[in-house]
Amino acid sequence: MSLIIDVISRKTSVKQTLINPGDVTVVIYEPSVVQVHAQASAVSRYVREGNDLLIYMQDGTVIPLQRLFPASGEYR
Repeated sequence: MSLIIDVISRKTSVKQTLINPGDVTVVIYEPSVVQVHAQASAVSRYVREGNDLLIYMQDGTVIPLQRLFPASGEYR
């Protein structure tokens, strides 16, 4: 599956685009909006593991978003 993922900073509005991230873990360092450019039907499930979010796609691809849910006070 060809994937495009945008990570947009809530502080600076700077957008980083990942095209076909493959086995890359997306690490979030500040409050951000993450956009996965795929149809909702392409997503199998979402799993929260601690501060991370794993997005499982129907084709077996897993998109790990590390630190999407910050620890208390982490992004101040």
